[in-house]
Amino acid sequence: SEMCIRDRHKAFDKNFFTIDENTCKVKILFNNISNANININNIELESINNMYIKQLDNEQSKYFLQQRNNKIE
Repeated sequence: SEMCIRDRHKAFDKNFFTIDENTCKVKILFNNISNANININNIELESINNMYIKQLDNEQSKYFLQQRNNKIE
């Protein structure tokens, strides 16, 4: 059962995962999930770990990701 997009957006907003600005691949932030006392199995993110997001592989998106990643790391 796929997690719906809206829930993935919430997980992204809560910094449960990020997207690497160089590779455009999803990176699960397991420490953030465990610090929030959330069971990783309940949010079904592991299926997207290391997923390449083609739509973000452009200068503008990479710049946005870099700015965002600098704030959360």
